[in-house]
Amino acid sequence: MSNKQLMRLAGVLVAALVLWGGFAFARHARRDRAEGFVLPKVDTAAVDTIAFHQKGDSAVLARTPQGWRVNGFPATTTTVNELLQALDDTTNWSELAAEARSSQASMGVSADSGRHVRLVVKGGKGLSLVTGHSTSDYSGMYVRPAADSAVYALHGPLAEELGRGLDGWRDKTIVSVPPDSVQRVEVVHGRDSFTLARAGKTWKVGSAAADSGAVQSLLNQLHPAMALGFATAGAADSANFTRPTARVRVFGAGKTPMADLLFDSTATNVLVRADTGATVYTMEDWNLQQMAPSRKSILASTPKPR
Repeated sequence: MSNKQLMRLAGVLVAALVLWGGFAFARHARRDRAEGFVLPKVDTAAVDTIAFHQKGDSAVLARTPQGWRVNGFPATTTTVNELLQALDDTTNWSELAAEARSSQASMGVSADSGRHVRLVVKGGKGLSLVTGHSTSDYSGMYVRPAADSAVYALHGPLAEELGRGLDGWRDKTIVSVPPDSVQRVEVVHGRDSFTLARAGKTWKVGSAAADSGAVQSLLNQLHPAMALGFATAGAADSANFTRPTARVRVFGAGKTPMADLLFDSTATNVLVRADTGATVYTMEDWNLQQMAPSRKSILASTPKPR
């Protein structure tokens, strides 16, 4: 074989190697992106704002010296901490779901349909995402970095926390009264009214013994008393707390109530307000029956004579 032929063969081999290397790099790059996006490392202790915006609705969580607040109201500290912990959870993982911008709307992550999530870190790098629908198997949710067109399926604790409803960040605790501190409970429910009083290790309604299990159930409902949600401005304005459906006042050793709850039943739910605050909450009717039980249900049953 002549030198000229050897040179040609060597050139072909070099070209083949270059071509193979190019294909290998492209495949490697595609595989790297298909594995998902990497969440930036966030200093959760320095996060001072977490903002959610979607279709004119928003929830802005702000860290204050008194604790986290959402849109100016007390936030549920537990849920905020769960989100911050989820950011550092190593079990989060994602996979590339789509790269074309035309796929964003169907996955709920377009500029118009998605929920924009922004974490602001004081003096550090934050995070900006657009979240969308749940994945088809409901094991995750579609997300995309705000500055990217690619959409990923995110799985793990972070997906669960980012999928929380906007009103899920606000504290729904109406009151919280430790059972051991309660000495007396006054219940008015329609025409039924009674006073439940502690008598040593037992409870009585007047001179009649109360059922210990029923009393404990009532006290547990007050520690804490949790709402289903929050009344709309219109419902709160129309609530009749002047002549409430029910009222429950809880006393300790003093004369001032530790809790004073007013209830107004409507066609759809029950509105409740702690008399010390302006917030009107919603709850279901069965909650009302447990927090403002009837005299009959609270009394101990008398054994029938044989």
